[in-house]
Amino acid sequence: MKNQIQFFDKITKGKHGKAITPDIQVMVLGARRVGKTSVLASMVNQFNAVTKDTNMHLDKLKGVAVNNALDTMKGYFKEGCRKYDIVKMDDNATPGFDEFYLQLGISGKKAKKPKTICFKDCSGEWINQMNNEEELGKTIEKSEVIMIAIDSVILMEKNGKYNEMNHMGNVTDFVINHVNKEPGKNKMILFVPLKCEKYYHENMDQDSSYYKERMKQLNERIKEEYADLLGYLTKPANRNYFTVVILPILTLGGIEFDSFDENEINSQDELSLKSIKYRYCEPMKFNPLYCEKPLIYTLLFEMKKIDSICNKKGIPEHMIDWLKSNMKYVKDADYVDELQKLEKLVEDDHYKDEFDFIQNPLGL
Repeated sequence: MKNQIQFFDKITKGKHGKAITPDIQVMVLGARRVGKTSVLASMVNQFNAVTKDTNMHLDKLKGVAVNNALDTMKGYFKEGCRKYDIVKMDDNATPGFDEFYLQLGISGKKAKKPKTICFKDCSGEWINQMNNEEELGKTIEKSEVIMIAIDSVILMEKNGKYNEMNHMGNVTDFVINHVNKEPGKNKMILFVPLKCEKYYHENMDQDSSYYKERMKQLNERIKEEYADLLGYLTKPANRNYFTVVILPILTLGGIEFDSFDENEINSQDELSLKSIKYRYCEPMKFNPLYCEKPLIYTLLFEMKKIDSICNKKGIPEHMIDWLKSNMKYVKDADYVDELQKLEKLVEDDHYKDEFDFIQNPLGL
């Protein structure tokens, strides 16, 4: 029973007795310059704000590229910026894997061992060029959650003319070739469209022809473009192995897509970062939205695994509750209690109208 409930405890030891393996590992997969590192940078503050009614708190442990990305994003919002002014994004690549470690703790529970969550941010160059497949494959196999970052602008604009830059085919091949299916286990695949500000604002604008429809269109485009991968994940033989969700994110909040600079598009009709123009929009400040959702659903996903294991073992629910409340050796009981509070919070979240549970075998 102890091992069934302690779903976080997977720490291994290195030469000096230090933890080298996280309790939960999330692999962040996507093409170059889609904004993977940026969304990770927005995650901590968002998470702590949303979970303020629980006793959980999240702290950064390390992740240099992520810290730099946060400074860069905040730097876009300088004094004097005006609505509809054009802004160009930086083009900083992630070399290899950047490991971003977070520590989850519970206030007032200093004796409890904090839980370590690692986001493995994969270099987009590896995806673009199909490089380092062996290392990528091993990371996919070891990760409980695979987060596929998607540039919403090139997915949506000009009927997806430039969407090949998301390298859907390469992402699909990497996942299908290396995602492991183990009896009794489940992985979560998160499709996370980034830079959704324009489409979200159109969706919320009652005067727009896209009112309450634009985010649905975004989700449908993902289903169309990633049809091969979704077909694999949802075929009858795989339905019990994979939880599949689309979670759109507003990476900056105060900046949205404006237009393409045709003068910066090369003769092969390929975009560079300089060819994509963005503009300031309300609220005219760094105000990311929903960046915490991948982490929240990662934690809830892990919690649901406990229930699934216990149910399969035929352990009565009242006995599980009693064990959690009375057995001191059940170290994760406090985390489960806090995550159940978090689950109640997201049940009432209007954001659920914007995302799509495609496959949900654990009942998230």
